Amino acid sequence: MFVNTPKIKIFYSFQSNDDFVISQYGFSVAKKSFPKATDRNKIKRLLRESWRLHKNGFVEQLIQKNQKGIFWFNYIGKELPSFQDIDNSIQAFIAIFESKHEIN
Repeated sequence: MFVNTPKIKIFYSFQSNDDFVISQYGFSVAKKSFPKATDRNKIKRLLRESWRLHKNGFVEQLIQKNQKGIFWFNYIGKELPSFQDIDNSIQAFIAIFESKHEIN
């Protein structure tokens, strides 16, 4: 399953086993779109930072629903984003995910 936001495509699946890990996250940027590793790494740092700022409430809601998931964030934009662009996309994902899965 996936959710499209303006700059990020997020793939996710729910785990059914009882591992210790609550949720797992991954971040990627296409080498074809950003040939320089420094640009790809900067975008991944922005993705991780935005997710770190917003994941606490999201993860708490997953715990309350007794759900675990694997989330993969794939940046699909063609230009180097600002933190605000990434942050808006992460917030849009959380809103879409919560409405789609009735997490709130």
